[in-house]
Amino acid sequence: DMKRMGLKKKDLKNFDVMDVGTGRQAIALYQLGAKKVIHYDISINNIKNMKNHIKRYNLPIASFHADICDNNFQKNNKFDFIYLQGIIQHVRNPILAIRNLAAASKHNGLIWFYHYQAGPLVHLYVEVIRRLVPKNINYQNLIKVLKKHGFTLKNIDVIIDDLGCTYRNLIGNNNYKLVMEKYGFTR
Repeated sequence: DMKRMGLKKKDLKNFDVMDVGTGRQAIALYQLGAKKVIHYDISINNIKNMKNHIKRYNLPIASFHADICDNNFQKNNKFDFIYLQGIIQHVRNPILAIRNLAAASKHNGLIWFYHYQAGPLVHLYVEVIRRLVPKNINYQNLIKVLKKHGFTLKNIDVIIDDLGCTYRNLIGNNNYKLVMEKYGFTR
């Protein structure tokens, strides 16, 4: 992703970074040399896991439970680089989230978010499956069953991502582009 953005590892040493999601990218960005990394996730379980990992490996990463769609999200800190990998389509209001992220960005800051493309037929199947799967499914047990039946960790991650997230907003790429331009960002 950094290569696609035209960033080099040395660029990160001057960056205050916000990572939104499971925290894997926060760890990677710290290991690549970011000056400061702060992690946010809406999942209490992900925050618990991330804080345990931070403590176990003595990492200087702060991790907070937060919803990037809350109106009062992140009013105090400003970031040089905000990173979301496959997150924006899983928030309750992607447009509000982008507004909040833009407000948390420093002047000339960078925001990277990878999102699913709207339109592929697979998303229709996923929506049907989401309606068939019970809301109270035990995902740990589902993971064990999928592993037992030979699913790869990557495929399991995709399945859990598609089934386990509360929201799946599929907005066209051009709409994201227009919203980002509204807040002063260029592609």
